[in-house]
Amino acid sequence: MTNKKKVFISSCDEFLLNQFQNFFTNSVYHISGTSLSGMDAIGKIPLYETDVIIMDLSSGGESNTLEIIEKIKEQNNVPFVFITDDDVIDAFIEVRKIQPAGYLVKPFKKSEIIDILNRIIQKSDHQKYLASLNVDKYGQLIIDECGEEVHAFIRKNIDLGSKTTCVISTTSRFNVKILESGYYKSLVNLQLINSIKHLNKFFQVVNNILLPGGIFLLVAETKETRKKKILKKFPPVLNYIYYTFDFILKRLFPKLSFTKKIYFFLTRGKNRVLSRTEILGRLYSCGFSIISETFISPYSYYIVKKVKGPAFDENPSYGPLFRMKRVGKGGKMIRVYKLRTMHPYSEYLQDYILETHGYSEIGKLSDDFRLTTWGKFLRRYWLDELPQLINVLKGEMKLVGVRPLSQRVFNDYPEDIKKMRLKYKPGCFPPYVALLMQNMEKSIEAEKIYLLEKEKHPYTTDIKYFCKAVYNILTNKIRSS
Repeated sequence: MTNKKKVFISSCDEFLLNQFQNFFTNSVYHISGTSLSGMDAIGKIPLYETDVIIMDLSSGGESNTLEIIEKIKEQNNVPFVFITDDDVIDAFIEVRKIQPAGYLVKPFKKSEIIDILNRIIQKSDHQKYLASLNVDKYGQLIIDECGEEVHAFIRKNIDLGSKTTCVISTTSRFNVKILESGYYKSLVNLQLINSIKHLNKFFQVVNNILLPGGIFLLVAETKETRKKKILKKFPPVLNYIYYTFDFILKRLFPKLSFTKKIYFFLTRGKNRVLSRTEILGRLYSCGFSIISETFISPYSYYIVKKVKGPAFDENPSYGPLFRMKRVGKGGKMIRVYKLRTMHPYSEYLQDYILETHGYSEIGKLSDDFRLTTWGKFLRRYWLDELPQLINVLKGEMKLVGVRPLSQRVFNDYPEDIKKMRLKYKPGCFPPYVALLMQNMEKSIEAEKIYLLEKEKHPYTTDIKYFCKAVYNILTNKIRSS
């Protein structure tokens, strides 16, 4: 008796129950329990050891059959064999989503029921085996590829045993695209994203195959880590020479339109240099938000969550001269020109930094890691603002006026100031420079003072503020950042 497979039967047909009792004599199957209906089965099945459930769909007349079966499945995840009469065979259509399952139409022979029970239990056992193997297989693959520390980190954050978790190691979006769209809760890619040629398109495909709120775990070598590796690898002097050429080829060439083709011809887009800011910015632009990041030598690991669809920005700011979306006169969005002082894709991180760090004492975003080394120099001497003269020539800005704001920052302004500032074009020299009122609250107050003066004296106000602003900059009384 101990080696027999235990069968639970749900049917109000006494003839059928007796038939099964006869069929199972001298077989590997044994009836462990019975119920007269599906509702009755919900209460009884947990009381019995069960390897397979036979459910008679032609009896009971229950209208919520599928709901009952799903409740039973939650209690005891075993395979089903569904039975019905030939005149109500449509009953199979309702329950076909239940897997694994077998189907029989009355009348049937002993050989048919024994055969289908053998096959369905074998299929169920095989699926359970694969599920258990999946955890071990992923675990060993991750350890072989990345080491035990990485495996422990991934296992802590990702359910490797889930059917909706996929672990891959690829630089080709094709290998992601063939996965089922909108199915996976978690995707782990063990391959460095530095070697993915069309990185944003890769992230967009990942976004597509993940469910809303789905988790994506990726690995990258950051610019900072790469610099340390190069300087440590080569002897003094030679290491900085090598690093300079590496910087020119892999950081400068991709950003200039006339050298970009040379870069891709020489590198094929492999082993590209990515700053932490650019990695996060690309992810945010593709619909992800950061959950956590950690460094496990020699690479950085990022866990992000799908929060929306990709932006599909065909012309993201990447070169030394870029344009920022800003609120212009009348609320019209304009593109303000500036020299790049931040890493590429920084504009997508503004909300993230504002939420995590807030504003600094001078009204700028606090602890803004998006700034580059040369960017700090350009900002210190206001050189990054020079291209705004293009906006002046285009008639979108003036020399003196309210600071051109992003929509996000504009929304934080008081309503009365918003209404007043929308009457005028933004300016290259904002009021806080002339009035030496630089933090966020004082900057808003400076704009209010300027706008009230501007309404009374439209022309002389700008001349006065221009002279004060230039004097404060030349005498180093105010700094840009």
